[in-house]
Amino acid sequence: MRIIKLGGSLCRGELLDHWLEAVARTPRLVVVPGGGPFADTIRSAQGTWGVDDGTAHRMALLAMDQYALMLCPRHPRLRLTHDAADIAAALNSRRIPVWAPYQWLSPGHDDVTESWDFTADSLALWLGIRLVAEEVLLVKSVDAPAGADAGDLARAGVVDACFPMLQTRTGVPFRILGPSDLPEVGAPIPAPG
Repeated sequence: MRIIKLGGSLCRGELLDHWLEAVARTPRLVVVPGGGPFADTIRSAQGTWGVDDGTAHRMALLAMDQYALMLCPRHPRLRLTHDAADIAAALNSRRIPVWAPYQWLSPGHDDVTESWDFTADSLALWLGIRLVAEEVLLVKSVDAPAGADAGDLARAGVVDACFPMLQTRTGVPFRILGPSDLPEVGAPIPAPG
């Protein structure tokens, strides 16, 4: 099983449905939605109203839930899920789980930093650790620099600031997929290697 995070920026372009079709043709994927424009609204509100980081983090989880709700009707194989049991049930019924994280994470977890340094990128890795995923795929609207490691990607703003430390500590393999990695129409997302 692999985790695939669909970046929130994808909802602003024509690539989202193409990626969803590739996801639908790939067995045993779990989709983690980004926050997209829903999270952008929270960033703005935090500055305007002085919302603390913990509250903004929980609001950002709800933004991911909103993106998950937006994604599910876009393909009949997608199924909204909230926790590990939901995800397992969806996979067992050959559906594609789309994780809405608020319910699982809203009580707070010691290993989840409640700040903008721990976004959907790190949450995809966090979920991959819990589900013992063989790989985490981060789909972005831009291609990653060739040969970049997690630290390079964080410095370039491609992944969040907490991602390198979490990835190094856990060793979960990851790949960044950008527009040049998009499979041909009707093709699944290739396995590593």
